[in-house]
Amino acid sequence: MTDNNISESLLVRYFASDVNDEERAAVEVMERLWKQTDTPAVAPVVSLITADGKQAVQNPVFAPGEKFEVSVGVESGRGMKYVWEILREATRTATGGAYEPRPERYGNTCVTRRPVLKIRIDSIGNYRVYCYALSADGYAATANIPVSVGR
Repeated sequence: MTDNNISESLLVRYFASDVNDEERAAVEVMERLWKQTDTPAVAPVVSLITADGKQAVQNPVFAPGEKFEVSVGVESGRGMKYVWEILREATRTATGGAYEPRPERYGNTCVTRRPVLKIRIDSIGNYRVYCYALSADGYAATANIPVSVGR
C-alpha cells in the first residue's frame, strides 16, 4: 500500500466501521482487492431482521409491557456475538449529512451469543431495535427494525 492509499484506507475504515472499530463487509472486499489476496476471515452479512416474525414493512406493533422477540438472519461469520440496543425513533432528522442528534436509548445494551433477543418495552412510543453482529475475526454487520408500542 502506498502512502496515498494509507489516508484512503483510514477514510474507508472511518465510514465503514461499527462498534469498537469492527469492519463491515465492504472493508473485507476492499482489503481483498487492494492486497490482491484472499483472506480466511469472512464478514458477517445480515439477511433479515424481524420482530415476532414481522419485517419492518409489516409495521410490528406491541402493547406496553408485551414481550416480543427480535431475531436476525446472519450469514457467515465465526465466533459470533450480538450487541443489541433500543433507541427511541428519531424526531429530529437532517438531510445531506447534516448533524442529527442521537435518539435517547431505552434501557441498557445487551450482548447475546445467539441472534435472538427477547424484549419488553413498557413505555408507549416508536422505537428502533439495533443489532450489531460481531465476528471473532473483527468484522461486523448491522441491522435495525422499527417497532411501535401502544399505537
